[in-house]
Amino acid sequence: MVIKLNYKAIIAVMISILICVNLLVFSKEKAMQGNSIEAEEKIIPIVMYHSILINNRRGASNTITPNELESDLKYIKENGYTTILMNDLIGFVNGRNQLPEKPIIITFDDGFLNNYVYVLPMLKKYDMKATLSIIGVCTDQFTLVRSNDLEYAHLSWYQVSEMVESERFEILNHTYNLHKSDEKRVGTKKKFGEALSLYDQIISDDIGGFQLQINDKIGYTPNTFVYPFGSMSKESVEILKKLGFEASLSTDGGINKISNNAGKLFGLKRNDRPHGMSSKSFFKKMYGISGMTE
Repeated sequence: MVIKLNYKAIIAVMISILICVNLLVFSKEKAMQGNSIEAEEKIIPIVMYHSILINNRRGASNTITPNELESDLKYIKENGYTTILMNDLIGFVNGRNQLPEKPIIITFDDGFLNNYVYVLPMLKKYDMKATLSIIGVCTDQFTLVRSNDLEYAHLSWYQVSEMVESERFEILNHTYNLHKSDEKRVGTKKKFGEALSLYDQIISDDIGGFQLQINDKIGYTPNTFVYPFGSMSKESVEILKKLGFEASLSTDGGINKISNNAGKLFGLKRNDRPHGMSSKSFFKKMYGISGMTE
């Protein structure tokens, strides 16, 4: 039997094979290019503030003056940094958005009334944003009994809502009623010998319940937890993840290096801003941790 070869058909098949091979090679090269883009790493300095007062009668080392805060904001802007929120950082790690060339996060802990009086106007003036970590029991108390004492008063829910509506603040969870230190527990830290099931229940009830309250009050659920006093236990990370958190902030000094394909967002480092130090000295010292320069 004689088999007649259809040369035109053979040539057509060979051309099809070559096209497929070229497409595979091109797809592989594009994938490699995509991976190189995804591997972008950012240095993320995070500054930690608390009270902002003209007269620091208690002499707290982490209470700074409005002039010191404004000097910091000027320094940040003059050196080309852009403030971002935790939602921006989480979005970067998950591939939802990019970050500015020189990002920085400024955080305010505890939810003091003086943050509303001094910080909100300054953020508007310098076109910046910040995170605000509130304590549930304090916010409830000062909603019921209002006070104008800037040294010890906390924000009311009305003021928290106004700060969120300004689009200058992102609210973070700082526990409902675990921001305290006594012989029983320090913040959210696991007690020695405490059963994991009991620890899980206590943390989940307090923090998880506060998540629901925040959502009810201002319409969204925080994605970041802030450890009171920076007191962390390794067991807390899985509990926080179970509650839906995507990141947490510590009080350990340093600068974070975050990749958008392998971001480690739990236990992020922050630098506490002390009173009595110039902005230039503080930021140079902070940047020096990872060799950053102006």
